[in-house]
Amino acid sequence: MADRLHRPGARVIGLRLALRDVSHDRTTFFGLSVVLAAVLAPLLLLMALKTGVVSALLASFRSHPDYLEIEMLADDSISAPRLEEIRGLPQTGFVSALPLGITATIALVNAGFEEAGAGVRTSGLGDPLLADLPPPGKGEIVVSRELADRLDLVPGDPLLAALENRPEGVFVDVPLTVTGIAPLLSNRWVLVHPDLSQAAQAIRRGVEMPALGVPGRARTEADDVISRVRLYARTIEDVPALAQRMRDWGYIVHSSDVEIAQILDLERNLDFIFAVIALMGGAGYAVALGVSLWVNVQRKRRSFAMLRLMGVRTQALVVFPMVQAALIAGVGTLLAATIYLAAAGFLNEAFTAGLPAGADVARLPPVIMVSALALSLLASLIAAAISGYSLSRLQPMEALRER
Repeated sequence: MADRLHRPGARVIGLRLALRDVSHDRTTFFGLSVVLAAVLAPLLLLMALKTGVVSALLASFRSHPDYLEIEMLADDSISAPRLEEIRGLPQTGFVSALPLGITATIALVNAGFEEAGAGVRTSGLGDPLLADLPPPGKGEIVVSRELADRLDLVPGDPLLAALENRPEGVFVDVPLTVTGIAPLLSNRWVLVHPDLSQAAQAIRRGVEMPALGVPGRARTEADDVISRVRLYARTIEDVPALAQRMRDWGYIVHSSDVEIAQILDLERNLDFIFAVIALMGGAGYAVALGVSLWVNVQRKRRSFAMLRLMGVRTQALVVFPMVQAALIAGVGTLLAATIYLAAAGFLNEAFTAGLPAGADVARLPPVIMVSALALSLLASLIAAAISGYSLSRLQPMEALRER
């Protein structure tokens, strides 16, 4: 009983046999590891190129919110319930009411009495054009870089917005404070609180604005009609669906949905092509490794039979190819990763022109590397099962046969 307690288990014996065989027959072990690396490294590089190129194409869309915008091309009548319906769509990232096209401009005057015309865009929380800036409140304004340079503005500067009262032929000055300069805001556009754009529209039509001390006719329901909206999708993947929903409702809109759909289709097609290539390469590797391990076992069949005759259990012999397969998978994957990193580094250095800042032509997420190791290990173990089955049927008497 004591001797049995101190006797090593079958798995430990199989592990020792596998390690000693690897040490003794290093050429075969290294050759099989190189075979795995030769199959896996091109697959990793191919996946990295697919990920890098598609990510670079999508980054050009994600880097600027203009590609998220669903632009209405004509004034329309948008009811308050419809506005709330648009706001509640899962694809909607930001929506804000706009004044009529003829009232979408105001004149701005700085402290030095320099004047410039500006296009008005209503803003609010979640506006993509704000980037990291807070949304403008009542009496505040965010200006574009071009407008800031034109009027020599910095955050905190005062401005006057000259709103035209067309029926009376006069201008109403509304004091504002510059709260930010939006780098994503192009040309001479400004972002304002919705109240200011509504005031500009009302004053232009001659509607009274008691809060600003502006006389005029009484406000009617027609004066509260929303003619357009600023609409942005939550992600670029949501742009095609959101644009189509607006068209289904009868609105004339323009977006980058066609270009985005083409890029997303390209990504799906490349994923399918890579999956087919990876499947063929992985299957080829599994078959090649399985045959190699089987040949290695058959070459040492008499030695294994001798071990069986000496009392080594079948389980220990079955563990032998499983351990070797795991070692081959580990070393082969490390070799493949080394080859991939060297090749990817060269490609990223050689092909940087035309890519967005920070983008790489070959880029592989760490999860792919871990998955590659897991899959290669799985394929190796499946291949090892072929040899293990052969050893499980080995008879000890084969050691006594003459060659």
